[in-house]
Amino acid sequence: MREWHYHSTEGKQVGPYPETEFISFFVNGQLRPETLVWTEGLAQWTPANEIEGLVPNLSQQPRLAVLPAHSRAPQARRPVMAPIYLYKPFTASVLAFFFTPLLGACLISSNWKKLREPKQAFRSMLFFYVYLGFLLASFILAPSYLISGILFLNLIGLWLNAYCQSKFLWKKQIHYVREPIGTSVLYGIVILWIIIPLSYYSQKDHFDQAFAEMKAVMNETQKQRLTPTDLEKLKQLASEDITKLDSETTDSDGFSKKTDLQFELIKSPKNKAEEMTNVLRSRFNDIINISNEYVTGLESIGWESLMDPQRIQTPNSYQQTEKIIASGINLATENKRKQIASYERCISAIEKLAGTGLGQEAKTKTEKNMKLLIDASDIEIEIAGKIGELVKHLHECSERWEFKDEAYFFDEETDEEKFTSIYSEFEAMSEKQDELNELLEEVMKSD
Repeated sequence: MREWHYHSTEGKQVGPYPETEFISFFVNGQLRPETLVWTEGLAQWTPANEIEGLVPNLSQQPRLAVLPAHSRAPQARRPVMAPIYLYKPFTASVLAFFFTPLLGACLISSNWKKLREPKQAFRSMLFFYVYLGFLLASFILAPSYLISGILFLNLIGLWLNAYCQSKFLWKKQIHYVREPIGTSVLYGIVILWIIIPLSYYSQKDHFDQAFAEMKAVMNETQKQRLTPTDLEKLKQLASEDITKLDSETTDSDGFSKKTDLQFELIKSPKNKAEEMTNVLRSRFNDIINISNEYVTGLESIGWESLMDPQRIQTPNSYQQTEKIIASGINLATENKRKQIASYERCISAIEKLAGTGLGQEAKTKTEKNMKLLIDASDIEIEIAGKIGELVKHLHECSERWEFKDEAYFFDEETDEEKFTSIYSEFEAMSEKQDELNELLEEVMKSD
């Protein structure tokens, strides 16, 4: 059953009374229909005749004699207690979060004062002063995690204080009227309007640095984006570079040749496509440099003279032949090692550029390309060995053949058959090498 309060003719707030007893006051004329009344759930004091069912219809009932003025007001059976206007603790916590704990502390402290809890009101204001002190310190000192942490803990403490207030109201069964928060919100906006400019201008250098770092991160993020246009441009450049690489490092007969070609890297790449172009061009430059070193090494050991008929038929030249062959095989082996190392560096750079590593499809292609590169390098070493085998045979029968019209003519059929057999194996290896090189070029273009 609801309990009611009313405003007496002297302006005092009287109550509470059970609803049944309260209605009887209107029946016997002790209260008038226009008397201001209030109960829990009403936002404000309201004339009794505006509340349905509170004032009985007296037109059909005999009116009792009006009592003397000194006995009109019934004697209250309980202590007089007027409604309390409070800010809802949860609302104060929300305002503290979205605006500032300064506002929240004032609202919570105001509630405690109305509840006649001065100690709690003082504790609430401590949050106000602590927050204000460290807020002012943040305007003067450099940004610090310590100050930020203390301000955050202050907010947590204020929330706990608001929770204690809410629990206090529930435990004491205190009914209150909610204070409107419009003015409080306005104060919060004004406080923010003051704090934000002060915070910015007092820490402008630090904010500028933070904005610069943020801009750098955004630019880096933009660079990471690979648009379809960028990807198409990357493919076109890579295809042109591979074609140019092949034409500049291989002669008309398919043999490696020295070149001065160096692919120019893009300065200050703007996106991932340009960064990837630089990675590929670095790999192409490695291929050129390694190839030039290989060709220079072959020239220095006299590899081109290995098949010279006059040198082969020169007495005591076999030892020189063995030395050239061994050096050639060593150079081919070292060339293989350098090419594999360069390819691995290229893959590492691509993985780093990808950020999240290579996907399964990319890993499969990488393994396939590595195998092709190893096979092409191995066949180069085998060819060097097969050429050595061919020259050694010519040494063994050096007195039984002659070289004319760009061909070898043997005196004995067995020598010619062995030469033809070895040469056929050499040609098969050369064809396989050409196929591997073409396949490598196609794979590079397609990837």
